[in-house]
Amino acid sequence: MFADAASGTDAVVRSADVVTVSGEGEGTRQPVSTTLLKKIEQTPGVAAAAVDIQGRARSVRIR
Repeated sequence: MFADAASGTDAVVRSADVVTVSGEGEGTRQPVSTTLLKKIEQTPGVAAAAVDIQGRARSVRIR
């Protein structure tokens, strides 16, 4: 399943900035600016560029 997730993808661009939360195993990366996406789309040889937003949610019960 995971091997197919990036099939056809030649490159992945992500932020170097990681936000960590106490008690979490991994950090979450800061978003990449939309202006960077425009630059990538205009780069010679790039057929397509897309945004993929990932994150976590936590369910909290308030009494």
